[in-house]
Amino acid sequence: PVQTGEQRLDVRFEQFEEGRKAAVFVKVDEVHPRRFMGFEVAQRVRATRDLRGGEVLFVKQGTTGTVVGAYSDTRVTVRFDSREDGSMANINAMLDEVETLD
Repeated sequence: PVQTGEQRLDVRFEQFEEGRKAAVFVKVDEVHPRRFMGFEVAQRVRATRDLRGGEVLFVKQGTTGTVVGAYSDTRVTVRFDSREDGSMANINAMLDEVETLD
């Protein structure tokens, strides 16, 4: 149900799981632009330095991954191909912590 004052968009997706094309009325925060802050969804990137959480090493410098989306104005969400801590979770990297693969 639509809440009073809620911002919504009418979005036409190129593809649906059901295989049909149709418009969907979504909340503004339910969709993200394909391009943002110099990155693009599904773009391949690499870590520019070791990424840590405190003393825990998450990703070594040079580890490659795939951009999942924008996290904030200063971070991009990346699914790295491997993590040193064994986790499969995405990392919300600062913009200078990843670079595009050329």
